[in-house]
Amino acid sequence: MDDKKSLLDQIDADSRLQSGISPFSKKEKTKPLRVRLTYYNEIRSIAFQEDKKMVAVLDDIIKRGIKSYKESHPDTSNKQPSSYPLSTPETFI
Repeated sequence: MDDKKSLLDQIDADSRLQSGISPFSKKEKTKPLRVRLTYYNEIRSIAFQEDKKMVAVLDDIIKRGIKSYKESHPDTSNKQPSSYPLSTPETFI
């Protein structure tokens, strides 16, 4: 058993302590999200059926939802609304 290293031996602990970075931390920060109980139960069921973590299932659902939203709501911030007619001198004659 001496040839097997413990988890702490595998980690360069001194350099990790000096840098202040945990070897177990994720690089991307997360925020808590509230989900209605009915959605939570459905996400939990999907995760169980697909043998995935709930975080992975929720991440996939959010990515697909954002993509779908962007496709159905194109950016119109640079366009003039069609309900406003252009003001031209001929309009007031």
